[in-house]
Amino acid sequence: MSIIFKISQRNLLRHRGKSIVIGLILFMGALFMTLGNAIVNGMNKGLEENLVQRFLGHIIVFSTNQLDDNILTGIPKPMKVMAGYKDIKALLDDRPEIDQYLPAGYGMSMIFNPDGDRPLVSLMIGVDFDAYQKMFHSNISVIEGAFPTNGQKGILINTESQKRFYDDGGFWIVPVNYPLIESNLSPAALSNVGKLIVKSNLIIQGMSAEMGSLDIRADIVSIFKFETLNQVWDVVNFMDIATYRECFGYFTSADAKIVLKEEEKSILSAEEDDINSMFSEDSMFEDAQVSSKDYSLSELKKQTQKTEEDVSVIDSGSYNLIYIKLKPDAPNDYLDTLNKLFKDAGMDARATSWDKAAGQIGQFANIFRLAINSFVMILFFVAIIIIMNTLSMAAMERISEIGMMRAVGANKGFIARMFLVETFILSFLFGSVGMLLGTLIQRLVRIAHIKADGNMQVLLFGGDYLQPFLDPGTVFFCILQLLLVTLLSVIYPIIVARKITPLDAISRN
Repeated sequence: MSIIFKISQRNLLRHRGKSIVIGLILFMGALFMTLGNAIVNGMNKGLEENLVQRFLGHIIVFSTNQLDDNILTGIPKPMKVMAGYKDIKALLDDRPEIDQYLPAGYGMSMIFNPDGDRPLVSLMIGVDFDAYQKMFHSNISVIEGAFPTNGQKGILINTESQKRFYDDGGFWIVPVNYPLIESNLSPAALSNVGKLIVKSNLIIQGMSAEMGSLDIRADIVSIFKFETLNQVWDVVNFMDIATYRECFGYFTSADAKIVLKEEEKSILSAEEDDINSMFSEDSMFEDAQVSSKDYSLSELKKQTQKTEEDVSVIDSGSYNLIYIKLKPDAPNDYLDTLNKLFKDAGMDARATSWDKAAGQIGQFANIFRLAINSFVMILFFVAIIIIMNTLSMAAMERISEIGMMRAVGANKGFIARMFLVETFILSFLFGSVGMLLGTLIQRLVRIAHIKADGNMQVLLFGGDYLQPFLDPGTVFFCILQLLLVTLLSVIYPIIVARKITPLDAISRN
């Protein structure tokens, strides 16, 4: 083997021109494959962190009556309510593959604007705020007001929605009991600051699939932005789950715990004739003593105030979806497993993947990843073809040299091993430099903190910044790609070199 290595080294130096050409091709291939894999890896990591870990989870569970998986893009459609959440919760609690899950209300709502020509439309997510922050790594960052705690009720408005409400509705939103902060105004609002209409609560009506929604007035408790992808989620706003259910006319835990009196139970179980008898002339009216009395408006408000949602039985109410995060060791086909569990148990639940739930956003992310991977593969095959042609031409130009070696006793196997060693030496030297330079460039790009300009670039980058990423697994994959390129490139040149005979060398001379 040492003899082959020495001869290969001598041949590379003797034919240094062609060696440098082949080496440069290997260098460029290794460089672009390293950068391509770093970008794809960074995008995957960014999407995993920003879409999965900080917004959607790995799996979204809907009602079986919800036919459309897409909940984020396209024409908004009212979502169906899941029946029997307590049973679904019990099943999820027993699954060791599930790391975390969070039930939520999800739907479009109309915001009435007495000063405008038409109502505004907003996407509202009803959640337990503390549970949401815990599951999604404190993705909500408060800009104005204070983050609601201890079951506080109210609405959280996105900074982008705050600007949109002014552009479309002519009013600026500030949290209740907080002053207007002029530095946070949009340029359009700032130019009209003297006549600015400021609101701290909104009249909202949910657009539910059951058509039983109500219009309610709710306070704005804070203005927020998402830590990542805020421009992508610009229409997403939050309200506490109790307010959400009231707004959308859904079943609440307060409704679930109503205790009927015996008289009320008897009325519900009464026959038709008994009910008619209640309205007979004898029983319909009675004499009553009338007295004058002053009534306190504040006391009447206390008596008629709506019962607060009891946190201890909050799961008795309605939900539209459940966000689920899986543990790292969960099998890749766990989505199918979960759907089978739901079906076998006869539950009103159907699971889908995060990218399907993200609609066009998830599709675009997958298409871009496929495009980058395709680019790397095209580069892979182009490098093979160019190196193969260059090596084949080099073999034909070395007919005299190879024929003389065959004449003095070198067999076909020796010639094949010599070409293989020569190519792998070039691959090691130039390919290593290409991979090192690619690693350095991706580090410099990360340090440069290239910010995405617009929603499209945010999705292209997998986050707010371009963050190519190389881990040991990706580096090992790049090395395997380079070795495979080298091996496939040298197969045909070896076949050409093995066919050269001493007679070819004499006839060439």
